[in-house]
Amino acid sequence: MRLRRLTIHNIASIEDAVIDFEACPLADAPVFLITGDTGSGKSTILDAICLALYATTPRFDNTQMEGDMNESGKPITLRDPRQLMRRNTGEASVALTFIGNNGKEYEASWSVARARKKPAGALQAKQWSLRDVTAGDVLSKDKDIRTEILAAVGLDFRQFCRTVMLAQGEFTRFLNSRNEEKASILEKITGMDIYSRLGVKIYQIASTKKQDCDEAMRKVDAVKLLDDDAIAGYNANLASLDKEIAGQKKRREDLELRRDWLKTMALLVAAADDAASAHKAALDAVACESYQSDSQLVDKWSRSAEARGWLAAAMAADDEVKSQDKLLTRLCDDFAEVKNGLAYVEAERAGLSRDISEIEASIREESCRKEMYDNVQAINSLAASIAGYKDKIRDARVATGKETGRLEGTLRPELDKATEDYDRCRAALDVARKEVDGLDKAFQEMNMPELRIKLAELRGTIVACGVARESMNKLVEEKSRKVEAERHFASCRREIASLNSEIDRLSPLIVKAKSLMECRERDYEKQRESVGKWAKDIRSRLNVGDVCPVCRRQLLEALPLEEEIDDVCRCAKDEWDKAVADYRGLCDRKAEVDTRSRAMSEALEREIRDYESRDAYGRALSGVVEAFGKCGVAWGGGEEDSALSRLENDVAASLKQVEKKNEDGDVLEKSIREHRVAVERMTDNLNSLAERKLAAGKMVDDCRNSIATYGALIDGWRAEINKAETALRVMVGEREWADGWSDNPVGKALAVTTAANAYNKLVERHRELTARSEQAEALRREVGDIVEGITRVLPAWKDVKCDLSAAGSPSLKAKASALFTDIKVAVDARARAESRRAENRNRVGRYVASPEGIPLDELEGLQGYSTETISSLASALKAVADDLLTKDALLKNARQRLADHQKAMPPLEPGDTVERLDEAIKELDALSEAKGREAGAIALMLRQDAELCSAQASLIQEARRKKEEYDRWERLRVLLGDATGKKFREIAQSYVLASLIHSANYYMHGLSDRYTLKVVPGTFVIMLEDAYQGYTSRSAATISGGESFLVSLSLALALSDIGGRLAVDTLFIDEGFGTLSGEPLRKAVDTLRSLHAASGRHVGIISHVEELRERIPVQIRLSRSSDSSSSIVRISGL
Repeated sequence: MRLRRLTIHNIASIEDAVIDFEACPLADAPVFLITGDTGSGKSTILDAICLALYATTPRFDNTQMEGDMNESGKPITLRDPRQLMRRNTGEASVALTFIGNNGKEYEASWSVARARKKPAGALQAKQWSLRDVTAGDVLSKDKDIRTEILAAVGLDFRQFCRTVMLAQGEFTRFLNSRNEEKASILEKITGMDIYSRLGVKIYQIASTKKQDCDEAMRKVDAVKLLDDDAIAGYNANLASLDKEIAGQKKRREDLELRRDWLKTMALLVAAADDAASAHKAALDAVACESYQSDSQLVDKWSRSAEARGWLAAAMAADDEVKSQDKLLTRLCDDFAEVKNGLAYVEAERAGLSRDISEIEASIREESCRKEMYDNVQAINSLAASIAGYKDKIRDARVATGKETGRLEGTLRPELDKATEDYDRCRAALDVARKEVDGLDKAFQEMNMPELRIKLAELRGTIVACGVARESMNKLVEEKSRKVEAERHFASCRREIASLNSEIDRLSPLIVKAKSLMECRERDYEKQRESVGKWAKDIRSRLNVGDVCPVCRRQLLEALPLEEEIDDVCRCAKDEWDKAVADYRGLCDRKAEVDTRSRAMSEALEREIRDYESRDAYGRALSGVVEAFGKCGVAWGGGEEDSALSRLENDVAASLKQVEKKNEDGDVLEKSIREHRVAVERMTDNLNSLAERKLAAGKMVDDCRNSIATYGALIDGWRAEINKAETALRVMVGEREWADGWSDNPVGKALAVTTAANAYNKLVERHRELTARSEQAEALRREVGDIVEGITRVLPAWKDVKCDLSAAGSPSLKAKASALFTDIKVAVDARARAESRRAENRNRVGRYVASPEGIPLDELEGLQGYSTETISSLASALKAVADDLLTKDALLKNARQRLADHQKAMPPLEPGDTVERLDEAIKELDALSEAKGREAGAIALMLRQDAELCSAQASLIQEARRKKEEYDRWERLRVLLGDATGKKFREIAQSYVLASLIHSANYYMHGLSDRYTLKVVPGTFVIMLEDAYQGYTSRSAATISGGESFLVSLSLALALSDIGGRLAVDTLFIDEGFGTLSGEPLRKAVDTLRSLHAASGRHVGIISHVEELRERIPVQIRLSRSSDSSSSIVRISGL
């Protein structure tokens, strides 16, 4: 993410401010300073960034205060960021533009206002939005904004504060906190609280697995099965019952056979009697009078079908003749209308011929001007161009006059004044340059480069002497530290060896404890079976002298009491629980010792590796030799200290003299710079005057060119006018041109256009009337032919009269053609109908006269019956006949079935009746049902026992699986899990802390080679190793204010690395730089500058320390305005 621009309005002490991070000098500065007096609003800039991105600020998120405060009579929480709006204002806002990690440009805005934006108004809800500048989309819902911010920035609010804004005191509190608080702060800073949750989760899963294992064992114990003797007895009883049930089933089948034969016999006798009655009723229906008369009617209808068809056809043909006569009468009226239309067409054609003759006479009169009328468009174009050129010439003359006045009245005086100012400034610049040349000559005579080289060499010698003396002291300290380190490593190895010895001692004890635990578990399992329900049930039934069903031995004395047996089982359970506890305790102890041993071994290896990689003593020795060599003093003679002191005194005396000469040269150089600045200002002014003079001259030249251009245009337009008049004279002719064309060409062209339009209309009218006349003649011929054809078909229609006053029809031809077609169709249809009528009448007469014929009156009567009526009568007659056949077949079938049933009679006993046999079957069913229930109960018991046996096997297998799963989780719990997650958190955080300290030492060595941070393995104890005090280690609680800042800054930068993805290109540090001064402060600033070179990241330091203002040139300065309580924000740089 790259910050671009921050706009602040009425937030805390800042009234209005705009900070552009992409503009110079902020864009080019690796480190910039946010400075100002206490309370001026330095941290407000960070609050504004957080408000725009996350709608909250670090100061509200970190507060521990609770409760509400009164705001215009309404309560608001102490964490409400709306409190940041400046007092006595009506609105406040923040806007931040930035480039997200996804490459998109965004603008995040946060604002709040009071009612009607008045300072006394009620506080309104905040407005928060995010605009995607790239796509133009705007988000206004908090949830959507947070999701998009997380995608664009890659950090939530807490992660942003931890890795981008390092707040005041966060790491100082971390150093001085208790172990539990330190672990909590470390989780908060690094966001690695997952290990606590994993430790708790491991403990919870192990507990759940133990419960599942215990529950599985209880399920196994709850299953009770039958013994083998009981199963054998039940199987014998079941076989006996099955045999009895089979005999009863056979007896029942015999009874059912006799009973069913008797029932069927009674039914068949009744069915034969019913069939005989139905057959007699069917014979009576066929013999009745109505059946006979209907049969005769249907027979006549069938025989006269063809004759009735002829009669119907004759009647239809008669109707057709009458219908065609009516149609011809109606068509005669249409024929009269067609004749009227034909007469109208002939009259119209005569009128058109007269109109065409009149128009031809008018066209002949205008034929002499036809050529001019054909060129009317060209004439109009030439006339318009002549008039346009004349208008342009008039406008150009007016513009020429205006340009001439502007040239003489304004432009020439301005050019003269600009030339005078330029000459005066040039003379003054020559004088100033001569003065600068004199100062430069004096400066060159001082030979400042050689003087500065000598000064640098003397200062370098002083620094080299100091470095040599410090290196000599450091060599002594490194030697003693080497001895101390070797002593420390030996102590750690002894402690690790002791821990490994304890592990070796615990291993055989764990094996022995596990064996004892498994032995106690087997003992308990045996005793637990003796107190099971099935065992108690067996013991309750046994007496002295009985044979035990388990061991098959006779009881010689009374069994022990159940309480005594329970006590024995309880003791076995206690022994097993004690063995489990002992085993787990030994495993826990071994895991704890093993973890501690591994942690110490890894820490020792890391310390030895770090110590050997640093090679502090070797580097110190090399540094001493190199440092003394730079001073020109040989190392190893024994007089190094005194020789170094003499060198320092000689160099100090020479340095004082050279510094005095250098100061004089600096004063002269400053004067030269001031004079050069003045010369540059005068040069800029001269360049400005030269540009002004050049611009004035250009304006004069442009005005003269405009005047000349207008003259050339006027000459060209006049030539075009002459050319157009010549062409126009040719088109209109000399005689027409002499009639005022040169004075008013546009008006004359308009008159010609009017005459040409009238002439063209006459020509078009002649063409139109000629076409209409030809169409009328063609229509007269075609309709006349159709009328003649109709009179040939119907000669009587020749005398039909027509009305000459009637108007013509636009569709006369189509109407006449359709009429001719309709008449032909009607005449043909009438002739065919008359033919059919005569033919069918003759056929009917021949049928009536034939021997098998029916009289005409009866035939006409049969015509009155419909086909449906006759079909219905025929169906009814057929149904009666079919019913007789069916009843006859049913009677024969019933008598045959009765005979067949009598042949299949079973052996009956005297007194057998249906009722007595039903009673006997019911008694036998009741007996069989009782036997069946008894057999079903036994079979159910055996089936359930088999299912329980199978289920118990599955439960045992499941219990074993859960026991194995529980053992795995229990081993993991012993190593990492507990109810609070403390065990895993301490192990994981010790490694996280060690990694953090390792990264912090990288920055610490850049800040100061004196200090090294260390952490005791497996703990949260942070130690500070001081190279200036013999590499002694002391607690972080003993460090001073400056040391505390160095440690906090190193930890903060290390955390920034761990937070790692360079999510934001600017890191803000709000820590206590006031505790540093001099060389430590310089190194701290240089280290922060190195961040930009290494990762391209800018660093913003929030501080009011005066020395930082001198060391960091690029600054965002906040200062109180003189007339209000607000702060003014200014950005300054080199």
